Order: sequence, then structure tokens, then C-alpha cells
Amino acid sequence: MKKKKKQKNRNVVSIFQLATLIFGVVFWYTIIIPIIAIILIFAEGAMVKTVYICPNCGNEVVKTSKICPTCNTEFD
Repeated sequence: MKKKKKQKNRNVVSIFQLATLIFGVVFWYTIIIPIIAIILIFAEGAMVKTVYICPNCGNEVVKTSKICPTCNTEFD
């Protein structure tokens, strides 16, 4: 009778790979994405607070038009 060769147990490697995948997904969604979201929130807040002031008359200028309503000065 021939002896059967023992097959190597590959379950340990696949369990390790699965654990690494799960840890990577958890790490990505609990640490990286919230940090990116916080950075984007602060960047948006900084853009909202930007105010254009006319150098000629000192009035606040609307960001979308960039034209002073008082003296009609155009901004770049």
C-alpha cells in the first residue's frame, strides 16, 4: 500500500490574509476617510470665509461677480 502524502495546511495563510484584509478595510474606513473629511471641511470653511474688499472704496465684493458695486472695479 502506498502512503498518502500529507497535504500542507493552507488554511493558516488564508486566515491571515483574510484578517489582514479586514484590518485594512477597518483601518481605511475608521481612520483615513474621517481624516480626509475633516481636512476638506476645514478647507471649505476657509474658502467660505474669504472676503474680497475693494481697494478703491473698501466695500465688500461678492465672490461670484468680483465687481465692486460702488466703483465698478473688476478683480482678477
